Amino acid sequence: MSLLTTITCLDNVSMTLKARDANKINLIMTFANILNATVWLLYGLDIEDFYIIITTTAALMAGVTNLFLYMWTMGQMQNSHWFILFLQRNFNAKG
Repeated sequence: MSLLTTITCLDNVSMTLKARDANKINLIMTFANILNATVWLLYGLDIEDFYIIITTTAALMAGVTNLFLYMWTMGQMQNSHWFILFLQRNFNAKG
């Protein structure tokens, strides 16, 4: 289930980078994903479960990616920010 949540959060990255449209990002889902992943990551660290830590770290990174994209579309991050450049290069999208 965690894998599906992670993939769902990343499905609009390329379209968001091309259109620079904040409507492509579901901010409530992004915050829910970040909160959920943070709680599970803390739990995984507490019980020292490697598999929980790995999957929730991926989900947390997906949520943070969407949050950064939202900030970028709203003009709170510059086009030259290293993370935006990384996403544009890896998702073959220029915004």
